[in-house]
Amino acid sequence: GYAQGAPVILPALDIQYADFAQWQRNWLRGPQLEQQLAYWQDTLADAPPLLELPTDRPRPPQQRFVGERLVVTLEATLAEQLRIFSRQQQSTLHMTLLTGFAALLSRYSGMDDLVIGIPVAGRTDTQVEDVIGFFVNTLALRIQLHDEPNFRQLLAEVKQVTLDAYAHQDAPFEQVFEALGLAPQLSHTPIFQVMFDLSQADSTSLELAGLAVQPMAFDLPTAKFDLNLVFHETADATALTAVWEYNCDIFERATIVQMAHHLEALLQAAVDAPVQPVAQLPILTEQEYAHLIYGWNSPADFTTSQPPMQQLFEAHAARIPDAVAAYCGDHSITYAALNERANRWAHQLIALGVSDDVVVTPFWTRDLDFLTAILAIFKAGGAYLPLYPGTPSNRISQIMAQSRSPLMLTNHAYQPLVESALDTLLPDQRPTICLIEDLDAADAPHTNPPRRNTLDSLAYVIFTSGSTGIPKGVMVEQRAMLNHIASMRHDLALTDCDLIAQTANQSYVVSVWQFLAALTVGAALRIVPEETLLDPAALVTTFDAHSITVVELVPSQLRLMVEELEWRQARGQALLPSLRRMASTGEALPPALVRRWFNLCPQIPLLNAYGSSECADDSAHDQIVQPPAEQVAVLPIGQPLPNMQTYVLDRYGQPSPIGVAGELYVGGVGVGRGYLHDPERTAQVFLTNHFHPEGTA
Repeated sequence: GYAQGAPVILPALDIQYADFAQWQRNWLRGPQLEQQLAYWQDTLADAPPLLELPTDRPRPPQQRFVGERLVVTLEATLAEQLRIFSRQQQSTLHMTLLTGFAALLSRYSGMDDLVIGIPVAGRTDTQVEDVIGFFVNTLALRIQLHDEPNFRQLLAEVKQVTLDAYAHQDAPFEQVFEALGLAPQLSHTPIFQVMFDLSQADSTSLELAGLAVQPMAFDLPTAKFDLNLVFHETADATALTAVWEYNCDIFERATIVQMAHHLEALLQAAVDAPVQPVAQLPILTEQEYAHLIYGWNSPADFTTSQPPMQQLFEAHAARIPDAVAAYCGDHSITYAALNERANRWAHQLIALGVSDDVVVTPFWTRDLDFLTAILAIFKAGGAYLPLYPGTPSNRISQIMAQSRSPLMLTNHAYQPLVESALDTLLPDQRPTICLIEDLDAADAPHTNPPRRNTLDSLAYVIFTSGSTGIPKGVMVEQRAMLNHIASMRHDLALTDCDLIAQTANQSYVVSVWQFLAALTVGAALRIVPEETLLDPAALVTTFDAHSITVVELVPSQLRLMVEELEWRQARGQALLPSLRRMASTGEALPPALVRRWFNLCPQIPLLNAYGSSECADDSAHDQIVQPPAEQVAVLPIGQPLPNMQTYVLDRYGQPSPIGVAGELYVGGVGVGRGYLHDPERTAQVFLTNHFHPEGTA
C-alpha cells in the first residue's frame, strides 16, 4: 500500500458526493420535502421551547459553548440486562437507553413533554455507503410522558416516535427549523438543548503493514448543547460506556456525576420492574436517600418533658414576681400581677364551661388585657382563637360560624361591633359574650387553677384564607406551639435580660411567640401599637427609646425600617444601640435587603424564618451573620427546627435529588392537628408522614 510506496488503487464508485448533492437539491424542490416538513411541523407544534433542567448557575444571555466530558462505564451485568430486555421488547439498545434518558430528564425537569435530538448517518441509499462526504442529519424526537406510563409503555412510545422520525429523516434540520418559524436564540439552541446517541464500534480494526495503529481519544473543551449523552458499545458487546458532554456555564461536574449515577440506577430499576411507572422508579442510592430523609432532619427534643405554657409562666411568676412581664404604651404589669389577674379570669372561664380543647375567642386590640386573656384561657384548659378588630364583619361571622366557638371575650368598646357581626348567625351558632370588665370586677380566686390541659391539648386556632379566600382554622397544639417557642428562644439566644417587640397582628401566627416567648425565660415584651408600625420613624424611635433587644418584622416592614436607618446614618445618628437580634418572616427575604441591613448594623445577626400557620409558624431557620455575595439571587431557608422534618418531594411523593426542584413538605411535632371542623381540607393538606414513624406532614 501507500506506506510501502506502492500505488493505491481504490475501486471505482458508482456515484460521487456531487451526485448526492445534486439529488438532494432536486429532492428539496419536490413534493417529498413538503410532506416531510408537514410531519415535523405537526409533530413539533407547541412543543416546549426549553428543557428546564435545574442548573447550578443562571443561563448566560449568550452561549459560549464551553464544555467538559464525564466518562462512566456501566456495570457489565446491567449492560447485558439492557441488551436482553431490548430484545425481549423487540426494540434496540439505542431505544431502551434513550427511554431511560428521557425518563431521567423528566424526573429532573418535572416536565412530561420533552424534545431530544439524535443524529442519523443520512446514508439511506446503499450507493452512498462508501462515499466520503457529510451526510449526517439531526432529528428532533418529541417524547411525551402523559398518563404516568411505565417503562415498558414509554419504551413502546419512544420506539414509535423514533421509527416515525427515521421515516422522515431526509428533511434537513435547517429546513425543519425554518418551517417551524422559530426565532434564533442566543442563550440556547433552538428546538432541543439535549442530544443523545449510541455508537457501536466496528468489529474490524485497521491493520497496516509496517505500522502500529491504535485509536486515540481526546477531549475538546466544548459543548454544543446543554447536555450531549453518547453511549459507546464495544464491538464484542462486553462494555457500555456513557460519555456526558455538558455545558460548563450552567452545570457543575458534581451535578453531572450525580445525574450519571441516577441514570444507571433508573435503568437498573427499569429492567427489574418494567411495569412500574417511570416517575416512581427509584433513582437515589441508599446513601442519598438516608441523607435526604434523615441526615438533614436531626431532631433534638425540646418539649417532651416540659409542662404546658401556663405552667412555664407560673414558675417564673413564683421566681421573679416583681419583674416586669409586659409593657404597652405607658402601662406595664409584673409577673405576679399578670399571673394573679390571669388566675382570676381563668377561674371564671372554668365556671363558664371552658376546659380542654374548648375554643375561646378574644376580640379587641393588642394590649395587656389581650396577653392576660391568652394566659387565662390556657389556665382554664382551653385554646384561643384571636380575631383582629379590623376584620370585616362578614368574615367575623364566617369564622365564628365555622369555629363554633362557644365563648367570645371582648370589652365595652368593641361590644357593639361584636354584636353586629354576630347578628347574621343562627341562634345556635352564636357564642356567649363575656366582657373582660366583668371578669375584672368579679370576686374570683387569685390562685393557680389545677392543670386542665396537656401538651397534646389544643393551644390556639389561627384562621387563614390562603389562595381560596375561604377561612380555614388551623389547629395547633401546646406541644407544637412550645416547640416553636423553644426554637425561637434558642436561635435568638433569649435571656431574662431581653425585651422583645410584639409587633404582629394577633390574627397572625407570628404573634404567638411574640406574646409568649419572653414569659418562658423571665424576660419582658413590649406591645407595639398599630399606628407606630405604620410609621418607620416612630418605629425606630420606639425601639431606641424603650431599649428593645429583639425584633421580628416582615421584609416589607424591614425595608422601610432600613430606609429610615439609612436616613439617620447619613446624619450621623446612632443606630439601634440596644438591639441585638433581628428576625424576618412571612415573605421571601431579598438578598439586597440583607446587604443593606449589614451595611447599617454589621454586629446584629439576621434570622431568616420560614414557615406557615399549619406548622405552628416556623419550619426552618437560617442564621445570617454576614451579607450574602452580590451574585446571590435567592437566600436559603436554612435548617428545619428541632423535632421538625422537611422533605423536597416530586409530584409523586418521591424525594427529589439534590438540586432538583420539588415541593416542600413539612413534618414533625410542629405540624398542626388540622383545620377546625373541616375534615375534607384537612385530609388534602395534613398527610401521613411515611418517612418518619408516627409522623404527620
